[in-house]
Amino acid sequence: MGDDLLMLKNGRMLILRNSELIALNEDMILSDGTRIAQDGRVIMVDGTFQRLVEGQSILVEYGISAS
Repeated sequence: MGDDLLMLKNGRMLILRNSELIALNEDMILSDGTRIAQDGRVIMVDGTFQRLVEGQSILVEYGISAS
């Protein structure tokens, strides 16, 4: 499974997935409960947040679980 790169570009959150750039049309919730908002806020489980600045990105890694 691949990784996603989320970035703030021109005030919009975009996802680079499988070499395709896609607009983030709804908030994304990561497996640890962290929420990535469409406006560039990264909201932690405890409610604190940071806002991405133009051009900043986040790498979301998806691991492969062994059975």
